[in-house]
Amino acid sequence: MPIRTKPDLSSVDRAKEIEARLKDRFTALAEELGKPAHARSGQRLIELWNHADELRPALGTAMRAIKAAEGPHRTGLPRDEKRARNLLRSARLGLKRRMAVWEQMCAMVRRHIAPEPEPLFPEGIPVEGDPLTELLAKTLHQVANPEKQGGTAHDHGCFADIPLPVRKFDALMLAAYRLMLARGKRDGVRFLDVGCGGGTKLVIARRYFSACHGLEYDKGYVEEGTRFLDKLGRLNMTIEHADALAYTGYDAFDIIYFYRPMRTDDRLAELERQVMRHARPGTLVLAPYDEFLAVRRGFDGLLIAPPIYGVGLSQAEADAWRADAERTDTRLVARSHKISFEPGFWKPLFEVSSFDFHTS
Repeated sequence: MPIRTKPDLSSVDRAKEIEARLKDRFTALAEELGKPAHARSGQRLIELWNHADELRPALGTAMRAIKAAEGPHRTGLPRDEKRARNLLRSARLGLKRRMAVWEQMCAMVRRHIAPEPEPLFPEGIPVEGDPLTELLAKTLHQVANPEKQGGTAHDHGCFADIPLPVRKFDALMLAAYRLMLARGKRDGVRFLDVGCGGGTKLVIARRYFSACHGLEYDKGYVEEGTRFLDKLGRLNMTIEHADALAYTGYDAFDIIYFYRPMRTDDRLAELERQVMRHARPGTLVLAPYDEFLAVRRGFDGLLIAPPIYGVGLSQAEADAWRADAERTDTRLVARSHKISFEPGFWKPLFEVSSFDFHTS
């Protein structure tokens, strides 16, 4: 019987060495890529990409060496040899998957060099979506909150919980998401809905933001909404019984939304002052009132784009933030923890990208 030789694993070590060098180079690239659009150097991005791209042939050679060391598939191998071959195969397949997206990653980086601006809100956003979407939204609202407004909440000046126009609310959430993305806030963004009713808006906002919290004065709404979120498994969504006019925890949130939860202008102005007094600088305040996505006249906050306001910003800062956001992707950007394969040396780019990596 011929004596078998344990597969040589040195090719895996060589591939790991090249991948480590690549990660260092992509980390340098990510530092430039992660800057706001107005502060990036396109020429620097090109130079850094080309510096990393120089290692691509060596990585291909290393992958072929791993395949050669792996050899043809065999059954009945000794345990040590089988373990070594499995390690070779795993290393090769992981490397193959990372190399398969090279051109897509190149296209993603290229989009950051001189991105074309797209407005935060496209013209002519339809008031209603397709009939099925609207039916589902209406049904969701009824399931989340079958109760009528309580007398105490009405006497306090609160509006009752009403269904929302899904298409325009979703457009508002996407605009806020792009603004966060433009400032490097991808994970950990905290969203607050003031006067959340049964919490249906939290479900839509949760698509974009890591944690979504609601304030609601009506105890019946809070109870029904909490039961509704429990059925969904919570998913980092909560509702708190609180008086928004006296609430002081606004500084815990990155985005604060309210759609005229108070019936009278005096009460609404009181709420605005409370929010602006306690929200921290740089917080986004989304306040679509008289008509959805219309400008709120007299709001004590700097307008970034109707109806989005920034706390503690100068006009120049607000304009720059909007311009940077307009040069980010209009879809959810894939983060490394959502990628279907081990990103390895690509991880620094995934973490800072403001464009989806599979965009060509």
